[in-house]
Amino acid sequence: MSDPNRPPDPWAATISENDRSADGQPRRPYHRQDSDYFIHRNDEQGHLVVSMDGQPGSSGTNVPEKAAAAAAAPAQPPQYANDDDEEIDEPKKSPQRRKWVCCTWFLTWWIPTPCLRCCGMTRKDVQMAWREKVALCIIIFFMCLVVIFFIGLFSPIVCPRQYVFSAEELLSKGQGWLAVRGEVFHLKNWLHGKTVSPDDIWTDAYTGKEVGNDLFPVPVSAMCDGLGGPGSIDPSLVLVSNDNTTFDRSSAFHDFRFHPGNYRPYWYWQSMQYLRYHYFAGHTAVSPQLVDTLRQSKGRAISIIDQDVYDVTPYFLGIRKFMFPPGYTPQGSTDFLPTGLISLFRGGGSDITSQFLA
Repeated sequence: MSDPNRPPDPWAATISENDRSADGQPRRPYHRQDSDYFIHRNDEQGHLVVSMDGQPGSSGTNVPEKAAAAAAAPAQPPQYANDDDEEIDEPKKSPQRRKWVCCTWFLTWWIPTPCLRCCGMTRKDVQMAWREKVALCIIIFFMCLVVIFFIGLFSPIVCPRQYVFSAEELLSKGQGWLAVRGEVFHLKNWLHGKTVSPDDIWTDAYTGKEVGNDLFPVPVSAMCDGLGGPGSIDPSLVLVSNDNTTFDRSSAFHDFRFHPGNYRPYWYWQSMQYLRYHYFAGHTAVSPQLVDTLRQSKGRAISIIDQDVYDVTPYFLGIRKFMFPPGYTPQGSTDFLPTGLISLFRGGGSDITSQFLA
């Protein structure tokens, strides 16, 4: 008998009278862990009844009968969607997505779609996904090229290497390094001649120093046309760096001016061309501050014209002479520079480029 004071069961609103026990209480469902069936105990029959539609007690059958029927039925393979034929519907594309699609096609237009079909990608969404991966690889590749450019090539372009040497750097190079009128040469492996050994050349008097005026005398007439045009300078005119007419004994091997009797006016130019082609290493460098100091403190006639330094101090000191063999009479004057250029070197300052080009 049911207790009238017993609170109502929540199952009572959904369970029919046939699903109640003898005392009027609903048969409570139980959920078996390995099954989706609802199971309840039938107090009248004394065995479990399985419900197929999720409602206890309706259309039920005995568990042994259900197990036997399930074992006798043939196993059906699971059904899946065909990934090769069925395409996934895409939502409406955002502006960012449309831009990325345009970028992807811009980078992968050279890959034809039929080739992708031949490779097994028949669906359009799969083809687009593959193109996006290729586009990312291309972007990464170009970014690597940009990094390599900035590391290895950009610096030499912006700040190229300059082969210039200060006086201290040239002296620290050791044997084989010297300068000839501002041009630096590395002559350690130069075979000078049969009668001159490297030990005779690379002494402390020459190594790391400017030796142009001492070892390589220049015939003025071969290097300058003069005020009156070509041929106006007498071949016997010489320009020396000091008032002493005695020179380094080694300069005799390079002196082909007029007075020794073996006149070769273009020997210096030809020799310098050979040295520049085989042994050139750079130029000597002089700072503008040093040029200004030499002008003001040392009284040197030295100035800068278009980043080149010119020292015409021997010309201003009047060390211009005619040196000739006996029986020869020189012609012309010892002056071969225009007066306007002389005025620039005297009072134009350390850099006279603008005045010279005016």
